[in-house]
Amino acid sequence: MAIISENTGYYRTKIIEEDKIKHSTLSPIQILNYNCTINGAALEGRIQTVETILKSKTKLPIPIHPKKGIYLFPTISMKRKSCVWISYFHVKDHGDRDKRTYIQFKNNKFFYVNISVNQFDQQMKRTGQVIAYFFRKYLLE
Repeated sequence: MAIISENTGYYRTKIIEEDKIKHSTLSPIQILNYNCTINGAALEGRIQTVETILKSKTKLPIPIHPKKGIYLFPTISMKRKSCVWISYFHVKDHGDRDKRTYIQFKNNKFFYVNISVNQFDQQMKRTGQVIAYFFRKYLLE
């Protein structure tokens, strides 16, 4: 559902799944690259494809495994340690609560992110564009 950078001295990443939380010694970018690579293309190749689709170079959603519908998008620049990666299809709802942006996941758990609701909306829309591109690509094959 989410990948979060953390610095506990040993672990570098917290991975929030539907039913558990995992920790990893790999950075979020290393985790993304590994998962992209085992699913057909390195992270850099995915980034280049998405840059072409969106005609943008910033805050790019990443198609980790398009055929299985695994798409993650960053809350801010992926180069910043405070970047949180959100799984598009796990988002049930989002909005503003107590002057903060919340995400409600499909399992009804809530998570707060440090971006505005408008920025979150924009990231959801951009990810939707990427999903549509890959859907058409695989539908026509």
